[in-house]
Amino acid sequence: MVLGDLPVDPSGMVIGDAVALDSWVGFLPTARSVDGLADLRIWGKGDEEAWAHFGAQPIPAFHTNRLHGWLDLPLEVAHERAATINRWAAARGHFAHMASVDLHSHHHLGWRAGWQDPLGAGVIEVANCPILCVGWAPSELQRFKAGRPFGQVYPLTLEHVAGKAVLRWSIPPAATEV
Repeated sequence: MVLGDLPVDPSGMVIGDAVALDSWVGFLPTARSVDGLADLRIWGKGDEEAWAHFGAQPIPAFHTNRLHGWLDLPLEVAHERAATINRWAAARGHFAHMASVDLHSHHHLGWRAGWQDPLGAGVIEVANCPILCVGWAPSELQRFKAGRPFGQVYPLTLEHVAGKAVLRWSIPPAATEV
């Protein structure tokens, strides 16, 4: 079944449902949490020392074992803890913005849904609609401008394979420059 052409944004979000698109909460100037929660990640110079000092928990992710912090914290707790960690880090000559607070926007939750998948793909629900979110590698982001104006629209089909429905979205490989 041909579903049609769907554009994708540079962050790898695919939304083919108008209700979900209208309900989407992303990372633009009006960023907000959809559920009053946030994740806190510790990274950068001195991160292992900070993990031990503050008791940061490993966060399972397919692509790395260096993701530590806390998930699903109330916003106020996340911001206070990040400020404490960042003051501690700066006082020790570490990365001054070691603790990052990620609001639970749909964009962040989509990225998080793909942490354990080798392709960075995960599904979240927005306005009772399942949304496929695909994580992009930095090399893919560098070549990808996104959207119809840039010719970045690719066919999406739903096919039966081995008794299962498979979503196929074909994106051509990057052109090699000589």
